[in-house]
Amino acid sequence: MSCSSIYDVVVVGADRFFISNLAYMGRGKLQTVELVMQSSFGALYFFDGRTVSLHESRLSTPSALAIDRQRRLIFVGSLLNENVRVYALEKDYSLTFRTQISLLSSPAGIHIEEETGDIWIALHPVLHQAFLVTLYPSDEKVRSSSQVLRVRIQEDGISWVITEPYANDGATISASNAVVYDKDHLLIGSMFGRLLHCDVLNPSIT
Repeated sequence: MSCSSIYDVVVVGADRFFISNLAYMGRGKLQTVELVMQSSFGALYFFDGRTVSLHESRLSTPSALAIDRQRRLIFVGSLLNENVRVYALEKDYSLTFRTQISLLSSPAGIHIEEETGDIWIALHPVLHQAFLVTLYPSDEKVRSSSQVLRVRIQEDGISWVITEPYANDGATISASNAVVYDKDHLLIGSMFGRLLHCDVLNPSIT
């Protein structure tokens, strides 16, 4: 096992969780080369309480993870492929691929609205800007666009509607990488030290 670039963890049971490993190389110049080449050396690992096993390899930059506990679904984002893969979580904690949601933007954080199952996603619309922010986190002149999408999966489970509740050029909040929605309130987190609170005025059509 080589968890050299852990991006996210999602808990699925007592002492059981999945890990997204963004790339084969650890952070640094070699990882940058790997990402620029758009290599598919990312992986998804599973810890069963005792050991870590490889669940899926040769994934392209697996990033944000999330779980819908009511519907037993696991969501895995991809920074470079700009999509979210949806898996069914089986009783034995194995995953069965269901579908793939194209976003045309790089998912960095995922939140599942428990009641509706809506998928709220914080994204980097311009990924190279987010990369520059990681290089110069204290430079306020270097900023990255932020975006939040809401995905509502339809009853058939294979179609969905995507809306954009929030987007900004980075002036208000730069490099959005976390999102939480609860009762008409939207919280957006950035990569470095800022949190934005928004009131959602029309949640039914947002």
